[in-house]
Amino acid sequence: MDPSMFAQIFDSPMISQVAFHPRTFPKGDSLGADQHDGEVRVADGVDLAYRLYKGRRDPKSVLLYFHANAEVITDIGNMIDRFYNMDCAVLACSFRGFAWSTGQPSLTKLCPDTEKLLEAVPSILDEFGLGGLPLLSYGRSMGASCAVHAAIVAPHLIRGVCLDAGLQTLKDLPMLAPLTQMMPGANQMLAMVPEPIGTLTKMAQLSCPLLLIHGTSDEIIPHAHAVKAHQACGSDWKRLQSVPGAGHNDVHQHCGSSYWAWFSEWLEASTQTGTAPAGALSADEVSEMSVKQLKNALKASGVDFSGCVEKSEMVALLLASLPAAAAPEDESHGPESAEDAVPASMVPDVD
Repeated sequence: MDPSMFAQIFDSPMISQVAFHPRTFPKGDSLGADQHDGEVRVADGVDLAYRLYKGRRDPKSVLLYFHANAEVITDIGNMIDRFYNMDCAVLACSFRGFAWSTGQPSLTKLCPDTEKLLEAVPSILDEFGLGGLPLLSYGRSMGASCAVHAAIVAPHLIRGVCLDAGLQTLKDLPMLAPLTQMMPGANQMLAMVPEPIGTLTKMAQLSCPLLLIHGTSDEIIPHAHAVKAHQACGSDWKRLQSVPGAGHNDVHQHCGSSYWAWFSEWLEASTQTGTAPAGALSADEVSEMSVKQLKNALKASGVDFSGCVEKSEMVALLLASLPAAAAPEDESHGPESAEDAVPASMVPDVD
């Protein structure tokens, strides 16, 4: 079998049935006070559900919450009061086929769907009076892939990343072992195909504060995932909190109040006065962004770039939308790459 064809196995029904355990319910089900339900169109005929937990007092930050593969956006449970007590509103985001989302669960659609969600976030927050608040991403288990991807594609929005038992790589998960044993030559093929999500690779690009909380006895996503992510992360502020004896779903029982002490420290580091939401994005870094990155950044910021013809115009718009954006040190040089000279309208979006 061609390795490229084998790579399609990650979206096969066999893998999806193991990777996802969706639960469905109608919009508005068990909706509490100061909570709001909605959906975001991410593809033709596919809408992703979200629930905004605004809380009764004015929050000081918003947590973009990505749940695990067997959870739903209403499973925050007792955690929501903890978030409220720390002045955090929570925008909980669903996967395809979960809650009242349409479509079928898909590993390879997790990141593209996250980008579409990010485009809608500013308008959702504006609608409920939360626009302009610091935005952070939180991912549990499989949701870590979305939380990290959000920070990479929208560093101007995401000011911190917290991962609870976070997934980093798929190919070495224990759950895949029984499946590959059923297919002759599967292990060799698996070694030849790239990671379908590549979260660990993205960690090197992360520049905002990172908190990793992971049980040392996690039977689903090994503790080694967190160790490797901590080592790979490029952020100046990064913490790995290993919880002795904890498995995949009982971290809170093992570490108790320490969990929230770690979270509070990370929250303060991510939202402290003077911290740039772009992970200290400089004008030069904006200038070096690809056209796709610029389009995603402008969409997520709610900036209309339909009148842009050249990439340089998009750069100028994004710089103007960032707080305290400084002009590039040297504007006299020519294009740094062939893409700089290509009209923005001629470069298609890549899903």
